[in-house]
Amino acid sequence: MKQFRQFLGIESHNLPVKEILVAVVSGGLAILILYLAGSFWAEQFNNYKNCFVLLPIGATAVLVFAVPHGALSQPWNVIAGNFISALVGIASAQIFKDEALAAAVALAIAILLMQVFHCIHPPGGATALTAVLGGSHIEQLGYAYAFFPVLTSALMIVVLAVALNYPFSWRRYPIHLLYIHRKKVQKNAAEITANDMLLAVEAHGSYLDIGEETWQELLEIAKQIKDQAD
Repeated sequence: MKQFRQFLGIESHNLPVKEILVAVVSGGLAILILYLAGSFWAEQFNNYKNCFVLLPIGATAVLVFAVPHGALSQPWNVIAGNFISALVGIASAQIFKDEALAAAVALAIAILLMQVFHCIHPPGGATALTAVLGGSHIEQLGYAYAFFPVLTSALMIVVLAVALNYPFSWRRYPIHLLYIHRKKVQKNAAEITANDMLLAVEAHGSYLDIGEETWQELLEIAKQIKDQAD
């Protein structure tokens, strides 16, 4: 059974109930605020009321509220990942008339540029595809789509993630804020085991997007590096 769980990537440790509740409430609240902001914007500027609640932003919200300390959830990844992908999607849609080719090229180049600029963000792929397959309204926006609503929504979700996560000291966002407010851990001369690493993950309290076997592998690599240094 353990091998089967590891094959599927099912984590053996459970998150604290309070962590799950905070993620659920803060994520839902963020989307509600974005929706209301979009409705207000629509009334003032005769725009469509769902302008801030793009489908990729829903995926981004899952990352910043359920995995606030994940590498792919950090502000640079959210903002640059979505913005660059939007630009790529627009360019691809304008260059290639065939939708299938435009979508394929958009996703491929978005992945490439997110790698190059160190801003890998999975919802960015959806942002690029939305620019290609989103319909006539997005097509009419042209490159403005990358700035509004994509960049605007990304900035808003980051601000909301900072504000809504801040009251909870164990899950402050971005992760740099967590380290600033957390006391430095004193060095311990005792050897750390793989089980110690997994216990530390549980004690951390917030979801980390690294599997158990990866933690064990990192520990072994750290030991090898230390042995080589000695």
